[in-house]
Amino acid sequence: MAEVPVGKSGGKVFNRVEFKGDLFVDETTTTHFVGSDGTPVKDTDVAPDLDVAYAVEKDGKWSIEYIAGVKIVKNSAAARASADAANQNRLGQAAVEAGGKRFPTATRGGDRVWAEVKSVIGHDETGSEVDLTGKLTWDPAAKTETIGSKGTRGFDTNLPVSKDELDDIIVALWRLAELKKR
Repeated sequence: MAEVPVGKSGGKVFNRVEFKGDLFVDETTTTHFVGSDGTPVKDTDVAPDLDVAYAVEKDGKWSIEYIAGVKIVKNSAAARASADAANQNRLGQAAVEAGGKRFPTATRGGDRVWAEVKSVIGHDETGSEVDLTGKLTWDPAAKTETIGSKGTRGFDTNLPVSKDELDDIIVALWRLAELKKR
């Protein structure tokens, strides 16, 4: 398991934590928000995925103590990517803190809506899906962080590799995998 330098020991790292649910026109009615295609928006992403989350289990609940929005970009795209990572963290926190109740958000088109989380799926260190629906809580001392590629500005911290270096690593790993198939 990957080590995270924050939080209590004995926790678990999840990545790609996905929040699915429905969008509504307000906080209390049963009226779904209608998308541009004319149909009610149901079973959709109601918050961006959490790239990395560290949580500690207690009594069947997972208390989130750390999340990070990670963006692998060139420096020319860093300002927008950093803002996206911070927004991703903010909306993920809102989805967790809502605890099954609705929380305000916006669609990609800019419409103000209320989101209700119906399911939460995370991926553990093996890549296996873990059902986290109704099991996440937010630790009041939780840390949120934005992480960018080496040399990018505006992030809380940076990875030790640039986007170009990471692209080269990915290509090399892909080629290695192809050679192993032969």
